[in-house]
Amino acid sequence: LGRHEQGLHALSGVVETVDVTQLNETVRFQLRSCEIQLLTRLRRYDDAQRLCQLYLTEARQKNNSRNIAIGLTNLGVLDYRHQRYDSARDNLDEAKVGSHQPGHPI
Repeated sequence: LGRHEQGLHALSGVVETVDVTQLNETVRFQLRSCEIQLLTRLRRYDDAQRLCQLYLTEARQKNNSRNIAIGLTNLGVLDYRHQRYDSARDNLDEAKVGSHQPGHPI
């Protein structure tokens, strides 16, 4: 296994041993963000996209502008990797605008 696969395997092992819903919101979002990054580096784009959508949905439900910006940035990277450049630019632009919301400084 390569280092990204090892990292994903280790992260999955940790996530399986805890009730993720009981974790602090920041920790939960960090775990998901790490998993999205690892999946992207492993070119498992469909899995990364699915997880990113879940991440973004929860961030929007919580009205957390920082996590919304992170989710949109991750989507922008995925769009770029799929050569969907207009969508990538739109997601990254929205992330940039959203990151300037009061109450959740980046």
